[in-house]
Amino acid sequence: MVIDTFLLSCRIMGREVEKGMLGYIVNKAKESGVEQIKAQFIPSQKNKPIEDFLPNCGFQKDGDYWFYSLKTQFTIQNILRFVLNNVKETIQSCSKGNERTIFCY
Repeated sequence: MVIDTFLLSCRIMGREVEKGMLGYIVNKAKESGVEQIKAQFIPSQKNKPIEDFLPNCGFQKDGDYWFYSLKTQFTIQNILRFVLNNVKETIQSCSKGNERTIFCY
């Protein structure tokens, strides 16, 4: 499996929402029998704040790409809850105290 684009608002970066989204992708990939996820990080000034995201999530660099083995347990803090609705593909987030809810429409 290849993650082609992982684009999130700078307003949510660093609030664990990005890990929650990646965790959701990892879980869906596991359910589908995928063994490895491949991603590429293309450095720029705009995405500098997130340059350690992939290695911090357990991805290993090999050449120009980052790889994540789905044999590895992906863990995120228990502060995210996903509410899914497959009608649209827009993603919104809102905060409630210590719990963050991600609405996928």
